[in-house]
Amino acid sequence: MNRIRPIAAALALFFSATAANASLVMSWNFTSASTSGSGTFTARLWDDSVDGSLEEYVTNTLQFLDAGTYVPNPNDFYVMTGATGAINGKAISLLDKYAATYDEVSEETTVTSGFAGNDNVVLEPNPNNLNAAARGYFTPLGVSFIDTDSTMWNLAVPYVPGTVTYQFVNSLDPYTAIDGAFTLETTSGGTVNPVPIPAAGWLLLSGVGGLFMAGRRRSALARAR
Repeated sequence: MNRIRPIAAALALFFSATAANASLVMSWNFTSASTSGSGTFTARLWDDSVDGSLEEYVTNTLQFLDAGTYVPNPNDFYVMTGATGAINGKAISLLDKYAATYDEVSEETTVTSGFAGNDNVVLEPNPNNLNAAARGYFTPLGVSFIDTDSTMWNLAVPYVPGTVTYQFVNSLDPYTAIDGAFTLETTSGGTVNPVPIPAAGWLLLSGVGGLFMAGRRRSALARAR
């Protein structure tokens, strides 16, 4: 009976380490002459049942916008769930995915959420991600944030053959794109960056193994008597 507790503890450590891969956490940084920002992004893996068919999204939207540089690899595409940090010293939060309605009578379009057409889809930043290697870390529609002054920001990677250029556009001047240097790094989760079991977990597992073997030897001796 006493051996059950350390075994349960070891299994809990293992599964808690594995569960950390369920979502992607990334640190980000953007710098330019007029705009700078940094913080953390969180995202979940693309889910066909929630987000629609990835193959249709890639074929009908991204390949049309981006000259066919994407492939529908489900392990590459993540949907943003949150953003923290600041742009030009002002705290930001993630905007909802872009949505708009069109009135056929007035011929006017009313934006109901999001900014600059964002779809809030990010590509996992790792060297094995062919989509990210070809295009950068965001889809052409980009991701959008709002700061404490209610200024909206869209971060995107417009298609420029042979180059990867990151740009911020803000709602105060939506016709001017701000080019800058951008970095994105996975800090936890992801499909190619598994979270290792802590060293203490391996020690505990080895200890449990030792207890198990010792118990078997005692049982064998008892039977021999």
